[in-house]
Amino acid sequence: SIQDFIQTDAAINPGNSGGPLVSVRGQVIGVNSAIASQTGLYSGYGFAIPIDLARKVMDQIIANGRVNRAALGVSVQNATANDAAYVGLPDIRGVLVQDFTEDSPARKAGIEPGDIIIAVDGKPVEYVGQLQQQVGFRKAGEKVKVEVARKGGVRKTIDVRLQEVAQPRDLAAGSGSEESELGGNAGEASIDLLGLTVQPVDQDAAARFDLPSDQRGVLVTEVTPGGPSYGEVAEPETGGPDIILELEGKAVKSPADLRQALKEYKAGDIVSLRIYNTQAKTRRIERIRLGD
Repeated sequence: SIQDFIQTDAAINPGNSGGPLVSVRGQVIGVNSAIASQTGLYSGYGFAIPIDLARKVMDQIIANGRVNRAALGVSVQNATANDAAYVGLPDIRGVLVQDFTEDSPARKAGIEPGDIIIAVDGKPVEYVGQLQQQVGFRKAGEKVKVEVARKGGVRKTIDVRLQEVAQPRDLAAGSGSEESELGGNAGEASIDLLGLTVQPVDQDAAARFDLPSDQRGVLVTEVTPGGPSYGEVAEPETGGPDIILELEGKAVKSPADLRQALKEYKAGDIVSLRIYNTQAKTRRIERIRLGD
């Protein structure tokens, strides 16, 4: 994602996107790209891709015939307030590592799920778009120094050799018709500190959600409205269900495992959950501040 668009009041209408944004001195400073408008016409906020970024794309197309992108091989999102508190950051910044791509160089180098990337080659990383811009136009095979923040205020700098981003390919789309009913409530347990109701992943659930063998944990069947996990963890009716795989690095195979892992913590503590979403087929990290 490009975060550093130039905002402009130049008229952008259907058909003239891609035209130059020109300064009063006749300099091309951007490429008109999009408009935020109630009507879709020029009455709104226009956005242009900065010429520095456009020039990098141009140079690569001239040299190679296509755009080459480099990557760390991570799935990320912007850090939240709970993420920042968990790793001892004084303000909310950085990028949370959720998961890794196949054959990820970041994972091989020692970056872990739940790490917060706060700098690359000494340059601060505040948000996802900034990380992508700092890494995307490097050369595949180049090494970068990635500084991460971990639980308890630990800071570590890791050398990562960038990989080339694979060319886009078509992916089979899901039918979107997953049955939301979980077929009963056998083994369900309420986890008050998290504000969740969970049950074991049985063979029926594994088949229904086509789960890989390494995605076993506890299935979230209900999230307490307004509770600690509300809006962070998905139940069947809200984009899930999610499966909790780990709590603070400890594997969770049953509600009893989850309760046991929570015994070390109390209301107000922030805990790290590793989660698998059955619809998106992705893993992520969620930081939850425990409730009463």
